[in-house]
Amino acid sequence: MLRVNPVLLLGLLFLAACQTSNQDLQKPEIARDMDLAEAYSLAKTHGIDTMQKVKDLAKERQELPKLAQLTENDLINNHSKMNFNELSHTTNMYVYSSQKADPKVIKALLNAKEPSVRKVGWRLAAVKPSRRSLLATSEKP
Repeated sequence: MLRVNPVLLLGLLFLAACQTSNQDLQKPEIARDMDLAEAYSLAKTHGIDTMQKVKDLAKERQELPKLAQLTENDLINNHSKMNFNELSHTTNMYVYSSQKADPKVIKALLNAKEPSVRKVGWRLAAVKPSRRSLLATSEKP
């Protein structure tokens, strides 16, 4: 069986998706006392630096479970409303902050109308494999 290094796969996936935009030039300030939901919202729409600051903030404040919940809710309920960069940033933060991928997230992404969203779902299932996520990938919509 072919074993893929999940860190390498994740890095390649999200590095390719994280592109520079005009929003990157206007980096928002991520303050230590900022509400995590507000910081997360900025991280979705801005560049890699902002996203990394939010991940560091959540880790420092021991709020990774809260970040995981914010990203999980977005991936389940708003994946079709996000552009590819926002979806990639959200998925990156979800992978970083969650212990395991919830099958509901994988199923929501795999059942999306957009091929690019489905592709992210398959990559997420590969990066965060579990018996439950395997079942989610094998179920019919």
